[in-house]
Amino acid sequence: MPYNVSFISLGCAKNQVNCEQMMATVQHAGHNVVLSPEGADVAVVNTCGFLASACEEAIDNILEMAELKKEGKIRHFGISFHDRAEVLERILTEYPEIEVVQIQFNYVDYDDPAVQSRKCYEVCRKFNKPVIVMEPVKGGNLVNLPEDAKAVLEDLHGGSPVSYAIRFVAGFPGMMMVLSGMSNMEQMQDNISFMRDFKPLDETERAAVEKVQEILHRKDLIPCTACRYCTDGCPKHISIPDLFAIMNAKQIHHDWNADCYYEDVHTAPGRKASDCLKCGKCEKVCPQHLPIRKLLEQVAAEFEKAPAAN
Repeated sequence: MPYNVSFISLGCAKNQVNCEQMMATVQHAGHNVVLSPEGADVAVVNTCGFLASACEEAIDNILEMAELKKEGKIRHFGISFHDRAEVLERILTEYPEIEVVQIQFNYVDYDDPAVQSRKCYEVCRKFNKPVIVMEPVKGGNLVNLPEDAKAVLEDLHGGSPVSYAIRFVAGFPGMMMVLSGMSNMEQMQDNISFMRDFKPLDETERAAVEKVQEILHRKDLIPCTACRYCTDGCPKHISIPDLFAIMNAKQIHHDWNADCYYEDVHTAPGRKASDCLKCGKCEKVCPQHLPIRKLLEQVAAEFEKAPAAN
């Protein structure tokens, strides 16, 4: 049976783009997108949790959705969450009408002190809320692994790096859905192959994933997911996620080509890492809570070295 789904987008332009993508997905699945939450079967409030104004709007909308649900004017509503576990606990305590929570959850972020995947998941379990998982492969970072990490999973002879990442998150109790972005038919077929007859990771596979965790943490890579929230408000229009990706590529593969990409593809006069004004707008909207200004200094030090004297 098709549902009537209403979307409310708050915050930055990136949120509006995400909302439009969700609308297209809902329509493609045979459901209807409606303008007003009143009378809708499902209401989705999509908010940027890192802008104060958007947070205030989100609370107002949660209150409104809770009231509409009490009146029988909508059937279901949930939230997408990017913040600390203590904040989630406060929200679920104050608004028990929330039925489902979407959180970032993957094996790298599981015990990350900034993202707090495990803690947020435990709060959801405490309040008996089903969980929808976003970023199960951390923006693609758990697909293209460093060679030593990749070798650990290949020794299992059991599947792709994606399969272990998604099975890791899907194996936890209370997981309602795992959202996995796919770019081609091969990726879709791979996902279907291990989810059709789903089996959680066994002890050997879990140990291998934990070893990959250790390898990745030792690499000290920049844990950017390329959400691009940071670029929208950058006064210098620095392509921050691309510069971080180049930095990681050089760390992992010692790729000399990374310097060419830095100079010729992802920067321009006035848009290099060293051109950062240190205004901090990027850090206020970063879901990963990264110290972006400090990281850009490191990128500049790596890629903008003075030529060696003859």
